[in-house]
Amino acid sequence: MSQGARHSVYFVKEAVNGETPAAPALTVFRATKNTLDIKINTLESAELRNDAETSDFRLGTRSIEGSLSAELSFGTFDDLMAAALRSDWKNNVLTANIERHSFTFVDYQADLPDGQYTIYRGCEINTMALNVSAEGITTVEFGIIGRSMEISDTLPTGATIKDRTTSAPMDGFSGSLLEDGNPVSVITEVSLSVENGIEARYAVGSKYSIHAKR
Repeated sequence: MSQGARHSVYFVKEAVNGETPAAPALTVFRATKNTLDIKINTLESAELRNDAETSDFRLGTRSIEGSLSAELSFGTFDDLMAAALRSDWKNNVLTANIERHSFTFVDYQADLPDGQYTIYRGCEINTMALNVSAEGITTVEFGIIGRSMEISDTLPTGATIKDRTTSAPMDGFSGSLLEDGNPVSVITEVSLSVENGIEARYAVGSKYSIHAKR
């Protein structure tokens, strides 16, 4: 088995941005790719010296950035899609709104001897990209901006993991595309992108991002 094959990603919605709920019930994110990581800015002194050396260099503010990709399946990513549109599902309909949702993501690497869990908190869905091709599996990618990261040997306190959804990945040829109730047969690909323009924001006295700005 290749390195990285024993890998899982979980998530849970936060009631308070940046705080993992007590005894969280984690949902499995059925990932195909994960680039979620901490971004650390650097600071370098501008002091001029006669020996041409740098007076000071240090690590600075931090935030969480990256993306999670998956094959779209029924019911698996409903909360994240709602967050991308800053809304909630109502009667199976999702309409753009102005509500902001945040999540805790947990990256599990079973191959590591310790520090197997990387916990990302205060994560918001900054972008979403859906792609439906005529002869392929439908894919979704979520771009994420978050506040803090913790490496742990265990899951968050009291955490449980929900059963993985078993719905099959969607494709571009099993259903139908309608316009005003009529079938459309000349579309070869459908792409949908959502951009929320979320950026990390910092305050004096803290190296981690506070509630991201938009």
